[in-house]
Amino acid sequence: MGARGGRRRARLLRGLLFAAVAALAQVLPPESAVWLAPLSVGMIVVAIGAVLLAKGRHDLRASSLKPTRTAQSLNRDAEFAREHLR
Repeated sequence: MGARGGRRRARLLRGLLFAAVAALAQVLPPESAVWLAPLSVGMIVVAIGAVLLAKGRHDLRASSLKPTRTAQSLNRDAEFAREHLR
């Protein structure tokens, strides 16, 4: 998917957020709907982003980046080479 797909998804997300704000504004009191609906939707989006960021940081901690299988493979190769050079 190229740049068009990304733009299409961004437009879809923006439309869904505007629809959520409009729907929430319908159920809130008119005097506070103008500012409370976008604030509420924004807070939900920020909360979702924070959860995703925390999960991403947890998944990329230093121990998960350590190439353990590569190190084991290199050790086996070195042992194999030592045995065959004798």
